[in-house]
Amino acid sequence: TKKAWDEKALASALAQQRVSFQPSERNPKYANFKGFVNRRIGVASLLADVVDAYPLSGTAVNLTECEALTIRFKSDGKKYSLMMVDDKDQVFRASIKPKKGWLTESIPFSAFHSEFRNDPAFDKSKPLPQLDVSRVKKLGLRFRAVTNWKRGNVVQDELKQVNNGFSIDLEYIKATPRGRETDVI
Repeated sequence: TKKAWDEKALASALAQQRVSFQPSERNPKYANFKGFVNRRIGVASLLADVVDAYPLSGTAVNLTECEALTIRFKSDGKKYSLMMVDDKDQVFRASIKPKKGWLTESIPFSAFHSEFRNDPAFDKSKPLPQLDVSRVKKLGLRFRAVTNWKRGNVVQDELKQVNNGFSIDLEYIKATPRGRETDVI
């Protein structure tokens, strides 16, 4: 039957999940984070130690002197999140606007919220962890298929990676210092 074929095709497609991070095919000066994940629970994350920002000196970026993260990227129009992970492995994330094309977006640290905020297993009688940028050890990017799920999708949409396929080109993620940033000349 058609339904049995659809289930078999979907199972085959899901078995081929893949994620990559490499130089962009369009322009190797940009990094490309792309892939295909499970349709409803699939997550792809990319994390880097903050100390990697200055790999030759081995020193970390001092985020306490900054007020935001600025990201320059070319999006496929899907929803992504910037993440910060502290020394207790607590994850804080902020959404990136889903628009197609090249964008530069500045996300203030106040926009980062604890991952526990929507977790039903988290004890709601306890206060949510608050982001302390002095404790941030990792920065990253995340794609979650469930946040891109649209009601009424059919198996054929999933096979075409309508919601669970993603691709984003990154030019940079930088810490934005407090106050007015100087212009590049």
